[in-house]
Amino acid sequence: MYEIGEYFGYGAVLAGLFLYVSKSRKTISLAKIVGECFWIISYFFCSLYLLCALSIIALIRQIIFHFRTSKKWADKKYWLYMFLALTLVSPVIEFFINGWANLTLGAFVLALLPPVGSVFNVYGYYSKSALYAKFWITPGVLLYLIYSIGVWNIPSMIGNILSVISLVIGFINEYIKYKRNKKLEILEKVETEND
Repeated sequence: MYEIGEYFGYGAVLAGLFLYVSKSRKTISLAKIVGECFWIISYFFCSLYLLCALSIIALIRQIIFHFRTSKKWADKKYWLYMFLALTLVSPVIEFFINGWANLTLGAFVLALLPPVGSVFNVYGYYSKSALYAKFWITPGVLLYLIYSIGVWNIPSMIGNILSVISLVIGFINEYIKYKRNKKLEILEKVETEND
């Protein structure tokens, strides 16, 4: 069963690659939706039920936030609070499945990483600004990466490493764009003063 889950995880990683190469918000959103479906199946077969629950929440969140700029009902602030609440409650699933008596401090801390990461993701995906989205999503991806190493789920590690690389490239591109715009402003100011 675990191997089947890993195969679906690699499918999710492939869907994630479309996220990084897509240019339009719609294509990115659809790739995220397809990827979350693969992650749900992957995590279920790998018995990673906390991640499965968080992926179900992320799938619903992504569908709603997909319509945020075009549908009035999807732009309501209560979606943000609902997804934050669901995310924060999700570790209880892990504790119920593994049993409260077997809960160690290490397992407790490890189980908190994905929900805290998801809180950052909720703010990121709720944001309408690409830069703010990247700012919020970065710590979330890093927490998921630490968790995937802790539970040793290779597809999840690969997906999170690719996400980190993508975010770093995105920040570098934003910085280059910022510097280019500053140079243009200076050149325009100089030309205006010379006229």
